[in-house]
Amino acid sequence: MDERIVKETKAEAAKLLEQGQIQTALPLIRQAAHWGDLDSQLLAVDLYLHELYGMPRNPFAAIEYVKLAALNGDVHSMYELADMASKGYGMNKDEATAFYFMNKAAGLGEKAACDPLGMMYLMGRGTQKDLEKALFWLNRAVESDPENETYQKHLYMAERKSGIK
Repeated sequence: MDERIVKETKAEAAKLLEQGQIQTALPLIRQAAHWGDLDSQLLAVDLYLHELYGMPRNPFAAIEYVKLAALNGDVHSMYELADMASKGYGMNKDEATAFYFMNKAAGLGEKAACDPLGMMYLMGRGTQKDLEKALFWLNRAVESDPENETYQKHLYMAERKSGIK
C-alpha cells in the first residue's frame, strides 16, 4: 500500500478521534490496520480490548488485530494473543497457539510471558512437560518481579517437583 495513503488515512482517523467521532474513525483505523500499519493494529487492539475512548470491550473483534500485530512482530501482542488463546477469550481455546506465541514473546523479552510460559512447561499445556525449561522461565519471572507472590509460588511448585526444595 502507498505510504502516503496510509499516512492520510491515519491522520483522518486521528482527527475524527480527537473530535470524539470514534465510530466514524473506526473503519479508517481498521483499513490502515489491514494495510499492515502496526500503529493502527495496536490502536484497534486498544479500542476493542482495552476500551480506549470508551469503546465497549469486544474480544472477538480484538483478536483479529492482536493477531495482525503479533504477526507484524509486536512482542506484547504476541503475549496478548497467547493469553487470549490460552483462555479462549475472543477465540476458541487453543493451547498449541498459546504456547507458540507465549514462547515467542518470552524469548523476545516480554517479561509478562515468562511465568505463563514456565507454567505451560510445568503442566504440559500446549507442549511437552519439561521441568528444566519450567524452572528456567519461572526463575526469569521471579527475577523480573521479585515481589510477585504468584511468581514465587509457581517457582516454589516447580522446585518441589524437581526436588530442589
